[in-house]
Amino acid sequence: MALFARQTYLPTYAIENLCDHGILERESDPALFHLRHGSSITRTSIESLRATIFELERGTAASDAVPLGTATRRIGGRLKPWADIVVALRDRSLTCWIAPNATSETPWLRSILIAPSQFAQFDSIPMTEPPGQSPRSLADCSLSDAKEILNLRGTPSVDLQDVFAKEIAACEQRGPRKAVPMAKVLEKAEQEIGIGEICARANWNARQAKWALALFANDRTACGWNRAAIEKSGVLETQINWSVRAHRRDPRTLGS
Repeated sequence: MALFARQTYLPTYAIENLCDHGILERESDPALFHLRHGSSITRTSIESLRATIFELERGTAASDAVPLGTATRRIGGRLKPWADIVVALRDRSLTCWIAPNATSETPWLRSILIAPSQFAQFDSIPMTEPPGQSPRSLADCSLSDAKEILNLRGTPSVDLQDVFAKEIAACEQRGPRKAVPMAKVLEKAEQEIGIGEICARANWNARQAKWALALFANDRTACGWNRAAIEKSGVLETQINWSVRAHRRDPRTLGS
């Protein structure tokens, strides 16, 4: 399971969710289940899903298409409904493409391209099952998975080892990868919103977001901004005339 996570860039909780829905199959051999603490999935189910995914359209992608990993950042404050997302890809209910230079070894979150406007359908869809049957997968997660939940992948300025220093110290650690309680990560996700989610929801680039959020300096947090303040303000739904922005240079004119 850990190897598949590295190959796809999917978080571990997402792979557990795929197993819960029967999209991937857990290894049933008692010896392997014991040795790997129930964290094995069958190679056959992996190869079957991979073959189906990589039969996606390789034609010219829409001009606004972005990698799947970027599109999913619009879902924040909770765990993402990865089973529903993968089923939509598998069943072609989402129009998507495979990047022309992608191979079967290219991480899925980079190789699958999707038009962001289609992804809004998942905004109100919860993850329909718990992220696995292993008590440990429910109790804690790696810092890598925490970055995915908080939409902080590609945001090097946020060091989660510092953010969760107290929680890491109090959490039982197994192996070199740091673990943090899942409840603490979800609490942080509910309270704070990162730059990745902001850009995905408002369709801004990082520079535009920096300018538009200048008025929210007092709402800055360790992982971004106070979620309640940003969402209540309506700034993510504001239509900004960026061609005029350069002459105004004043974020107080948002929407005017």
